[in-house]
Amino acid sequence: MMARAKKMSEPGHFHRYLERFMGTWSYEFQLFSGGVPSVPDKGTTEVSWLIPNRWIQSKDKGELMGQAYEGVMVMGYDNFKQSFVTTYVSNVDTTMQSTRGRLAPEGNSLVTYGVVDDVMTGKQDKMMKYIWRFESAVKRSLEIHDLSLPDGTTKVVEIRYSKQVAGGGK
Repeated sequence: MMARAKKMSEPGHFHRYLERFMGTWSYEFQLFSGGVPSVPDKGTTEVSWLIPNRWIQSKDKGELMGQAYEGVMVMGYDNFKQSFVTTYVSNVDTTMQSTRGRLAPEGNSLVTYGVVDDVMTGKQDKMMKYIWRFESAVKRSLEIHDLSLPDGTTKVVEIRYSKQVAGGGK
């Protein structure tokens, strides 16, 4: 039992995957309604270790529909559940969003699922799908899909990230 407990408590190769998120990123955020994108909003994301080699924290600042936006995500890998886990909160509502999922076999995307409460419609526990794609060391994206919508129109959010490198470039 002690050996199993030790294995469950030590960071492993999935925790190293979190390093892909590290750094300062510029982002463009778009909402989608019926497949039609909104005008992009912009901001920055600072990602650092919350607890080294175990948990990262991501702090977002920008605008969303003309209003100041702030959000915080905690992400890690749960050895016991064998899945990546996230929790996200922001200043646009009082809900807490949590997801759980796995790497795609090719290793260039991370897919998680969770339920959200839709404050706009009043619907609780809508199933959502989150797809993190890593195009390169300096480009990544996040798509959020509302699985209660008809096929072909499920994408409700897309965020495109560009990593800021030393000297202020991307």
